[in-house]
Amino acid sequence: MMTTAREGDVLFFYFSGHGTAIPAFHDDRFVEDEAIVPCDFNIITDTDLREIISQLAAGVSFTILSDS
Repeated sequence: MMTTAREGDVLFFYFSGHGTAIPAFHDDRFVEDEAIVPCDFNIITDTDLREIISQLAAGVSFTILSDS
């Protein structure tokens, strides 16, 4: 979905489940990354989402609705 989206497309991502915070090391300091936890337990961090969304083509609308 992310790689085939073109200008004018509207993408919608809905997640209902658990969220968490995990320790991370950024800019020489420890912080906590926010994350969602799908049923397969492959945690998706806010950094992961940012990297994926930043690859969308210009003009693509992307909405996330999270019930976590």
